[in-house]
Amino acid sequence: MRQKILHVLACAAALMSLVRSAQAQGPFTVTASMEQHDGAPLVRVSFGVPEKHFLYADQLRISAANAQLSPVDVAQPELELDKFSGEQKRVYTKPFQLTYRVASTATVINLEIGFQGCNDSICFFPETRTLSLAVGSKSIGPASVGVRNVVDGSPAPSADWQ
Repeated sequence: MRQKILHVLACAAALMSLVRSAQAQGPFTVTASMEQHDGAPLVRVSFGVPEKHFLYADQLRISAANAQLSPVDVAQPELELDKFSGEQKRVYTKPFQLTYRVASTATVINLEIGFQGCNDSICFFPETRTLSLAVGSKSIGPASVGVRNVVDGSPAPSADWQ
């Protein structure tokens, strides 16, 4: 009996490992760059959305714990009927960019970008990507921060929103 229980536990652990690796990262790409415009630093965040995929606008979050971000150019989502919920939802169906003015004395801006998307048949687990941008360059690396809603600027759910 003990052998059987150990076998079941080993199979469950292997299955959990497969699930974790499957949810590691969806098909969406996220990149960020730092630019200067009229002497002010700007952060540009670009999202790649594959054909027949979409990102939920209400799940999109961008923040910087060590900087204030003010929207300069925020792509407007489309209103579409969501087949998964049966409700009208604002979504991004093609690649887009979001641009923010940065107010900070830091030499590195730490970004956290949260989002969730789907394709025609499934929804992917919510993702969070962390990026660091050196002020005056376009370098990207890991960081950790807090989050705000991209579309309406409201506070995002707590870190357990995933």
